[in-house]
Amino acid sequence: MRRILLLLAVLALGACQEVLHRDLSARDAAEIVLVLEDAGIRATRQIGDSNRFTVSVAEADAARALDVLARLGLPREEFQSIDTVFPGDSFIITPTEQQARLTFAINQELSRTISDIEGVVSARVHVVIPERTPYRRSERPASASVAVHHLPSVDTAELADKVRLIVSNAVPDLPFRDVSVAFFETTPPGTLLDSMPDMPSRGGLDLTRLVLMGLGGLLALIGLYAVFLRRGAAR
Repeated sequence: MRRILLLLAVLALGACQEVLHRDLSARDAAEIVLVLEDAGIRATRQIGDSNRFTVSVAEADAARALDVLARLGLPREEFQSIDTVFPGDSFIITPTEQQARLTFAINQELSRTISDIEGVVSARVHVVIPERTPYRRSERPASASVAVHHLPSVDTAELADKVRLIVSNAVPDLPFRDVSVAFFETTPPGTLLDSMPDMPSRGGLDLTRLVLMGLGGLLALIGLYAVFLRRGAAR
């Protein structure tokens, strides 16, 4: 009996689920599950409060799953909108604070827009807008720098022109030539398996888990039946 209970405990630990990420949007949760499934890792998502999702994997796969997601920059950063930065119910702020908040909001909106371009994994925009007042106008024009993490299939020359056009048109007095763009290639999901030669195949993982789950359920029933018989004999 003790051996059965010990074996049940071991199987229960092996079947434990570990939460990878919480408070995800439906889109981010679905993307993470799809990427992990393509990498041979079974993942589940559960909906919680306010239609936010949680993604979990088996405890034994947690480290590898986090590595896969980190290589692809997932989950994607959630950018704040102008409505969040300027809620409309704050007290009067100084011109310097207003300028800082406006610049931050522009950075967030542009980062979100560029991140939604096909082939872009993530993007960060940093805009510098010289302070202007009714009494002093800076002679220095605005400038911007953009960091783009992209998939290998992306044409960076074409993407650079798109990014510069988007940013220069969104910021007043920002010349097209003063938008600098840096590109960083990111490993796509399809090649992750090539960099992990020791990883078992997806089908093997599924079959192993099914067998373990079946054995765990069977042993649990045996254990409950043994406890029931023991209690009946005691009576």
